[in-house]
Formats: sequence, structure tokens, C-alpha cells
Amino acid sequence: MLGEKPSPAKSGRAISTTLLPHLIPPHVDAALSRPTFEEGCEQDRRRLWNRLRYEVAASLVLRGYTAEEFCWVMPGHTPAPEYVRFSCKEPRAFPRHNVMWEEITHRGVRELPASRYEPMVLKAFKYAEERIGEGMIPDVDQPAYGEALIRRWTWGVERGWVVLSAVEAGVLAYVCDQMRSRGFVDVTCPAREVAKPLGVDRMVAWRALKKLARDGVLICRSSGDAKGRMAAVYCLSFQLPGGPDGPQSAWRRNHEIHFHGTAREPIPGVSPGQALVFRRPEEPHGV
Repeated sequence: MLGEKPSPAKSGRAISTTLLPHLIPPHVDAALSRPTFEEGCEQDRRRLWNRLRYEVAASLVLRGYTAEEFCWVMPGHTPAPEYVRFSCKEPRAFPRHNVMWEEITHRGVRELPASRYEPMVLKAFKYAEERIGEGMIPDVDQPAYGEALIRRWTWGVERGWVVLSAVEAGVLAYVCDQMRSRGFVDVTCPAREVAKPLGVDRMVAWRALKKLARDGVLICRSSGDAKGRMAAVYCLSFQLPGGPDGPQSAWRRNHEIHFHGTAREPIPGVSPGQALVFRRPEEPHGV
């Protein structure tokens, strides 16, 4: 199973499977409650396997589930009820059933032995694990995953595990704002646009982006093309380089933040109340 250690990925992005809570999300419950086959139609197991690997397995693997755990949890799992609002009245709850699990374990009205459906589940989860290992995040999960990344980095900065200059903190705030507004983990970062809210030259912002990528704060997904007027694309790494055993924490212990010629003088812009304007979160899951 995938863990916190990054593996070589074709996309150049390692994915954490412990960053999101180990819970079944609402969109997976919705997929489980939708039938794959219409009544009276032929039950094509290939269609069921495609739905399982794309709509269910990928999101659950991203939250640390395995195929074995899925087969253990599903027999007793009932999707949360669906709430529908009619006119101005209070929302009404409609119970839902685990239709997909019934389709997996049955062929028509005949119940299948575990040896008939478990290989399909294992194959679907293996496919999802490979895709997550290559750096893929399902679109439906990107807003939640991006928010978890922002909470982790905000928490790391507040704990002093990450040392940032004022410009670097502003660049990080720009990336986080774009992730929130667009709902995707990958963010296009034109140097001119990044520099505008910071009030600095575009080359200063460009150098800050490059330095953050070298330090492991950002991952460069695409370097862009100046002639083709294509901006570089970055995303946040899930690993805090300034964690308890990270390189930045060792640097802090040796140098005690001797910035601007004065020992222990605070770094402007590092405080979350200045350049990083975020709500102070609780300790995030998986940190």
C-alpha cells in the first residue's frame, strides 16, 4: 500500500494517502447508491469494474483504504441519506442503499462466492493504487486534498518548522489562494501575476518560485515556455521540509534565525497574520 514516502512518479508528484481523513466521502456514498445496470438489461461486469475503479477505488485509495478493508467494510456499510429540499420547506432525508456492493456480490438474484468477486475488487484497487502512485488525484477529490495541503503548510509555518522570507511567504500565499479559488492542486504561476500582490519585480517572484521548488515546498509540474507564452505550473508538496527531522529545522538549531544582522530578530512576513493570511486551523490530519 502507498505510504508517506514519495515514490518515483511519471508526473513528478508524490501523493500522500494519509493526508485526508480515513472516511468514506459523500461522493463515494453517492456512487455506491447508484445502480450500474438498468432493470431488465444485461449485467456487463466490465461496466461495473470501470465504475468501481474510477468512482470508488481511486477516492478510497487516496484516503488509505485497501481492497481487503473495502471488502470487510462494505457488507455493513449503508450510504448516508440524501437530503432534498422542496420549495422553502426543510430538507427531507431519503435513505439510500449500497446498490454497488449488491451488484458486486450478486449476479442477477444469485449470490456469488467471494472467489468470484474479490479478484475484481483487487484488480480495481490495484489499478487505482498505480494511478495514485503516478501522481493522479481524482478531480472530485482535488478541492479537499488541496485544502488539506494548505492546512498542513499553514500549521508547519505556525509551528516554526518552515523558514520563509517575506517574498517566499507571499508566493506561498498566492499558490494557496489559487488552489482554493480554482479547486485544483496544480496552479499556473505567471511571474507577473505572482509579483503584483507582493509589489515586487517579476524576476524576484520568479526566483522565489524556483527557490521554493528547490527547497521542496513546491513541485514544478511544468516549467512553462516564455516564447509560447505558457506559464509554469506548480503544486504544493505534502512533505514539510522543516519537520522535526527536516533540513530546515537542523538549520534553525544551528543558526537560531540570525537574520538581518540581529540575533532572534523576527523575519518579516513569516507570521501567519502578515503574509500568510489563513485561519488558524487545528492540528491537521496526517501531520
